[in-house]
Amino acid sequence: MAIKLLSWERHDKKHGGYHADIISANVLDDHIKKNMTFYKQKDSKKYPWGTEIYIGKNYVVGSKLSSYSRNYAKWKDMPKKYMDIAKKLRTIHKITYG
Repeated sequence: MAIKLLSWERHDKKHGGYHADIISANVLDDHIKKNMTFYKQKDSKKYPWGTEIYIGKNYVVGSKLSSYSRNYAKWKDMPKKYMDIAKKLRTIHKITYG
């Protein structure tokens, strides 16, 4: 089953003090709501850009699952099932932040 993009929003340095310019999306993965981000930060050599996946009650409103997150810097070792949405978020990021 493909992952479905439900909604997205921007989180950035100017609008909330984040350390990176982030596009955050709510997605549905096999009937499980998750939060998925694409970030890009110029001042980090270790994590210059990538995608992070968030699951569970600390991150997703209404979730009863245990919380955890996984960061895929430069998409290294990111499961293939996330790639289509990650590319969409990267495109939105490019349009939003240039």
